[in-house]
Amino acid sequence: MLSNGATRCRNCHNRQGREYYRASLRRRENMRRTYFLRKYGMPMEALEDLLQLQNERCAICRKRWTECALAKRVHHEAQFLQYLYVDHDHAKGSVRGLLCNSCNTAIGMFEEDAMRFQAAAAYLASHG
Repeated sequence: MLSNGATRCRNCHNRQGREYYRASLRRRENMRRTYFLRKYGMPMEALEDLLQLQNERCAICRKRWTECALAKRVHHEAQFLQYLYVDHDHAKGSVRGLLCNSCNTAIGMFEEDAMRFQAAAAYLASHG
């Protein structure tokens, strides 16, 4: 037993948690559900419904989620949330849609400023 009352050191505790997470599909699903509910206030079913409303595509470039570049490392099952990001309004906290990594990054780089997007589109059109 360790001096602080713990039965395992932090490293052993973390390793056991990772092993349990890898071995348990149910635990991964539960953790995913609680994360999205806590972060965006949306149950997983609502995100799946949003994916269906978007015809299983990125809301901006319209690529199917299976054709998008992988956004997150996948250690286990492939799922749409490893390919698409939940785009949300940081000021209001409301979810706007599901975006591929490229589109989500572009919005972030332009700091969600519509005028910068229009200026970039005009620039590309004038040089294209």
